[in-house]
Order: sequence, then structure tokens, then C-alpha cells
Amino acid sequence: MGVRLRTVLFPRRRSGGAAPPLRPGAALLLLAMAAAGCWDRADPDTTVRLRSGPVVPSSGGTPVDGSAPPPIRFVYASVLSPERSTLTYARLGAYLSQRLGRPVEIVRRRTYAELNELLQSGKAEAGLVCTGAFAAAGGGRGLVALAIPVIRGSTTYRSYVIARRDSGLESFDDLRGRVFAFSDPLSNTGYRYVAARLRDAGTDPDAFFSRFLFTFSHDNSIEAVLDGIADAASVDSLVWDELIQRDPTLERDLVIVDRSEPFPINPVAAGTGAR
Repeated sequence: MGVRLRTVLFPRRRSGGAAPPLRPGAALLLLAMAAAGCWDRADPDTTVRLRSGPVVPSSGGTPVDGSAPPPIRFVYASVLSPERSTLTYARLGAYLSQRLGRPVEIVRRRTYAELNELLQSGKAEAGLVCTGAFAAAGGGRGLVALAIPVIRGSTTYRSYVIARRDSGLESFDDLRGRVFAFSDPLSNTGYRYVAARLRDAGTDPDAFFSRFLFTFSHDNSIEAVLDGIADAASVDSLVWDELIQRDPTLERDLVIVDRSEPFPINPVAAGTGAR
């Protein structure tokens, strides 16, 4: 799946003040990604460190003693399970490392809340942030959008509510009293869309569903429905389309019973804290 970074969003100036500052590493990443054109052209021979353990704030910049510069940290909380996402982000990290001429460390976190914390605390310079997590962080107050990926010529995506084709479920209302799979509490397509729809109807997930669970990736939510662990799930349309392309038989077993309105695609973002 080719991904371009066509739309670059520089921080907007606050009323009567300067734009929020970006750490040097975030600014370098922005320039590299803007020049990239496509994320899947990384040099496979470039060494990229993948990290999921504790991290500490980066000092940024080039050491005055001429030693190797510290790595720039790019964080993500995968919409796909680690088995499916690691290679994709390794390629992105390799490309950025090649463009910047300094190491790029890809840091994976299980939840969007953990991702937000790393960016807002300065422990990572930039990352791919879920639209819902970006909003939860206060938008331009807690995080600043650097760029929006363009996927198949579009900068929007949707939430799909899926169920087994043989379940008899045909609409959102049919889900009352059923078991539902969400991906992450901050996921726009994997939780917030459904929660907002229920709130507008005067109810909530606890009251509407007999039970719900969090899977922490969209492909895990799809697997939960396929395996009968959940009756239905809300998933990212881009993930759905990609998995259908890889395995068309999924459409034989699963059906989309509800589609959201279009949402802006997850931005590449940075914290607005210390330089």
C-alpha cells in the first residue's frame, strides 16, 4: 500500500502568540518525510533499532565532541498486531535514517495513551497518532500535526462495523445485547465513533452491549469476530481494505453492517513541549 505525505501542516499561530515550538528532531523528521514521497522505498540494508521497552527523553542535536548523535525516536501504537506492523515501520525508520544521516529508533507502544505520553513528555520526537488520540491530547495544545498521509489519493478514512455474514446482523441496531470488540479506548474508528453514536442515542456501551472487550489492534478485532469471541467489531476502513486485498476470502465470512462518515486520516504529530 503506497503512502505519500502530500499535506504538510505547520503549527498554527495561537492568537497573539508564536507557533508552538518543535523539538529539533521533530523538525528534521518533518523535512525528511516531506521529501520522502513514499514510505515503502527504504533501503533494506539500513540498520534500524526497534524498541518496546522504557525510553528516556532525547537530548537532541549533534554532540559538540563529535561523537555519534543520539537517535531520533519515532513512536507508533500499531493499528495492526506487531507481527503485521513491525516490517512496515522498520522500512519507514530505515528511510528516515537514510535521509537524515543519523539513527532513527522506532518505538512501539501497545496503547494510544502510552504513545501520547511519550510525545507529550519529550521521550519521542514524532509519531503516527490516531485521530482520536490526537483529539484526546487536546489537538494543537498537546500535540501538533506535522503531516497527513495520503493513501490511495485520499486523506480520509472511516469506521466500519463488521459482523459474521452468517450472524443475521444487518444493521447497527441489531447489535443491542451483543458482544462487541473495540480496538483501543482512544481509537477514533475502533471506539470513539461507536461510543459517540451511542451517546447521541442516549445510551453507552455498557448499557447497549451485553459485554465488550478491547483487542488493541484492528486485525485482532477482526479475528475476534471470525473466531466467535465477539459478535461484531468496529475497525479502521484502511486496515479492512488492506486485509481484504491480502485475503479476499474475508468478505466471504464477514460483512460491513455500518459505516461512519469520513474522518481525517491519522496525522504524523509531535509534542508541543520543550525544544
